[in-house]
Amino acid sequence: MMRLLLLILCLTVGMTAHAKEAIIEGGRSKSGHFEVRIVQDAIGGTADYLFAIYDTRSNKRIIQVRDVGGYNRYDEARQKCKVLWNDSSSFVALTDSDSGHTERLYSFHVTDSTVRRLEVPDFVQNALGRIDATETDLHRHPYPTRWDGNQLHVSLIFSVSHATRGRIRYECEAVLECADLDSIARLRRVTKPQDVQPEWRRTKRMLTTARMASVATSMLRASRHLIRVVLQKWNPWHS
Repeated sequence: MMRLLLLILCLTVGMTAHAKEAIIEGGRSKSGHFEVRIVQDAIGGTADYLFAIYDTRSNKRIIQVRDVGGYNRYDEARQKCKVLWNDSSSFVALTDSDSGHTERLYSFHVTDSTVRRLEVPDFVQNALGRIDATETDLHRHPYPTRWDGNQLHVSLIFSVSHATRGRIRYECEAVLECADLDSIARLRRVTKPQDVQPEWRRTKRMLTTARMASVATSMLRASRHLIRVVLQKWNPWHS
């Protein structure tokens, strides 16, 4: 029994020693005092990673967060998740995939000694209501684009299924305001979602029409050639 416990302890120590850790793209704060890192989680579970915010001056881990998207494995999550700090390095936004076609947005208030996770309002549902829809269809991608002071601007791309038009992709902007004493990020504005596919559909129709015209031209040429061959073969005056 003792040997089994020692073996488990050695394996745990070995896994911890070889755990991967990396700074996420955009993970270093503007002041350089903090970093958001993704850490391969030796504990395992549905996701094999967690997020941690470090104080770079002491290399101390201020907080670690496991209950985020958790869809990808460590290496893919490291490539796909995004981080955006505000200029004062007091707030940070993070995105992580929660399915193969969707992502979620998370926001944190950071000080020298503590990190507080802020509740993010359901701006996706707000956007859906502006086009008389109730749910997304497959795609939902919030992209933090910029901070204006403590206001976070988020570009939201999502798709909705229409009975007659099929799946349509929309884009809009949401603005969230964070404050030092608030436990939530307050929703300040959501623009009306715009159909981002008309130009693509127009181009597709043009390409389809051009392709059909090309095929028709080729068939016409082939038919003319076949007619000439038949006429030459059965022409009694043909030598």
